Order: sequence, then structure tokens, then C-alpha cells
Amino acid sequence: MALIEPSAQFEFPFVDDYDVLDSAFFKDHTVRDLPTPDQVRRGSLRDEESSSQRSNYSLCKTFFRPSVWFYRHLGVAVKYGHHVRRQTFLYMELVNGVHPYGVNSASLARQVQDIVKMLRSIPQSLVSPTPFVGHINGRPLRNSAIINSPTPVAWPFESVPAFHDWLATEYGKRDTSFSRPQGAETGSSVSAEHRQSLVDDIPIVFTHGDLQPCNVILDDTQHNDGPPRIRAIVDWAQAGWLPLHWEWCTSGDPLDGTEERDADGEDNEVKIVKKEVVVKSETEEEPRTAEEVREEADRYSEAAWYFMLRGNK
Repeated sequence: MALIEPSAQFEFPFVDDYDVLDSAFFKDHTVRDLPTPDQVRRGSLRDEESSSQRSNYSLCKTFFRPSVWFYRHLGVAVKYGHHVRRQTFLYMELVNGVHPYGVNSASLARQVQDIVKMLRSIPQSLVSPTPFVGHINGRPLRNSAIINSPTPVAWPFESVPAFHDWLATEYGKRDTSFSRPQGAETGSSVSAEHRQSLVDDIPIVFTHGDLQPCNVILDDTQHNDGPPRIRAIVDWAQAGWLPLHWEWCTSGDPLDGTEERDADGEDNEVKIVKKEVVVKSETEEEPRTAEEVREEADRYSEAAWYFMLRGNK
């Protein structure tokens, strides 16, 4: 499928330098107030040179994959390096707060649910006159498991079934031989059963794509005065237009170390973010219970990760 050409007002700016002049930062500052790329690099280098306890490998690794730099007096965070192409520098608003690790709150769960409902209410027609499954800007999906697989380009798909067919049959194939676990060959009863669990009759909705605790920031000024309040949802790199259950599927990604965190005893944070992201479609002719939708989403998630893990073997 060809790239989607979004409406002009929603088209991403593919230019070398771009300033979001209507952002909150520019209400009180100008571009001249921002640190230059050279200043950011020098700060990173000085930090590495002062870390005498680190090994040469560690120094090399952290220099090419530097931490996000915070300029608190400006309320700005800057990211560059390994995760950004061509040493592009991303200047972002710095949101002070804490992650919801170990927080178990019904109020927090409701806030997550409300945010997901709000995202799903955004009509795709704002971006494209025709439906598609793909990245937010009408280009290939940016799911971390997909872009690090042997088939990193997942073109925009014209429908949910087309995306599911690709996931079940094409994802992870290598040019020469496609090695799968025993019993997972295409056409096997296991594969067929999982493909059926990838329900096609669900809507395409706007999806964050990585709604995990590390991407949720809570207000840290409340202390014990009230329930936790979400200040921001960050890291929208994997956002896009995806099947209804995809948010549920990726809020507990087995490829990103979530299971390791669970083993360390911090299992609440995943459950808090994940348990409320299943919201039944408002367009269903025969309304189902929340439990029925949840069970369908569980089967969908299991099937999706069956094919994704298979493709990363």
C-alpha cells in the first residue's frame, strides 16, 4: 500500500529545523534561549569524563546513547544520539513528576481509561479520507518489535484484516530462510487458531502504542493529600492508527523487559496501566459485558505476541 498523504494541517514537517511556535515554551522564551547542539554535546562529554568509575565500554555506550539532558531553569529536556537519526536534537517540555511504579489506585486506573477513551474519540478522517492501519503520519508502523525485526517496514494497511494477515504470514520473514519454533509453521493448527483470535471486526482507533508505567508521569506535589493525578503521557514514537485491542496488547510488551520487572516484585505498575485500557467499541450492535471484551482482548494479545515473538526468533 502507498504512503498516506494526510490533510495539510496534520502533515508532519519533514524539514531539518522545525519550531513548534504555538507550544507553551515560546510564550515566555525564544529560540535563542535554547542550548545549542554543541552545548548539549559538550555537557554530555564533560559528564562522561567525570565518571571515572565507568569502564571504557560503559563510557563508549553512554556517549553514543546519552541520557536525556534536563535544563530545569528553562523547563526543557533535550534528547539526541542513538535513538534519534542523524544526530537530530529533540527539544521537549520538561514535565516534573514520578512514574506510577508500585502505585495501586482506582483513581489512577480511571484516569488511564479516560485518556484511552479520549484518544479513541479522535476521528481518523482528520488525517485521511480513507481508513488505514499505520503510523500517526500515514507512514509505516513504528512498533519497536516490528522495526527491530527482519521485516522492519510495515506499510500502511488498507484494513484491519490486511494488517492481521501480514502479521500472521509475512512478519519476520527473512530473505532466505524463515526459522520458526517447532510447531509454529504457517498453516499449522496453532497458527490458524491464533489468526482467528486476531478479530478483524474491530475499529481502527488512535493508539499510543506503548502505554506503560515508564511513559506515565504523575504529579509529585500532592504527596499524601489526595489520589495520584496524571500530569502527562510521554513517548509517542509508536503512536498510530491501529486495531482497537492493540493498546491492550502493547501495554505489557514481553520484548521490553516487563516480565523482568514483574519478577523483581514491581508487578502493580503494569496492571494499573493495563487493566483499564480495554474499552468496548461504542458502535457494537449487540453490547457485550466488559468481561467479554476483556477476554477477547486477552486472546487477541496472546495471538499477536505469538506471531511477533515467532517473527523475532
